[in-house]
Amino acid sequence: MTKVSDAELEILKVIWDKQEVTSSVIIKEVEKFHWSDNTVRTLIRRLQAKGAIKATETEGKAFLYKPIFKKEKYRKEVTKKLLEQLYHNSVSELIWQFCEVGDVKVEELERMITYIDEKEKKLK
Repeated sequence: MTKVSDAELEILKVIWDKQEVTSSVIIKEVEKFHWSDNTVRTLIRRLQAKGAIKATETEGKAFLYKPIFKKEKYRKEVTKKLLEQLYHNSVSELIWQFCEVGDVKVEELERMITYIDEKEKKLK
């Protein structure tokens, strides 16, 4: 999986949300970071070079940027790597850590319990 920096990920999030987007729209969407237009364009070029996005030319000078892989696939790969690197593939340790650092809601715990129960049934 393509490794992206935190800044590149912010650009990628915009592209995932919009599915097809020009650099001018991306620049507007990431204004809160106070990056120059050139910085945003550099991040876009890096994502292209890494194979995370592709560009198609439109009428005129603008390009439309599209993601090459889905957000869900990226999340799974990053989570898998995190699980391997920090938790020695122990899902329970990862979940315990998330429960310790996050404000886990009752609804989330109920969803986890339901998911675990369903997984357990399939394994039996």
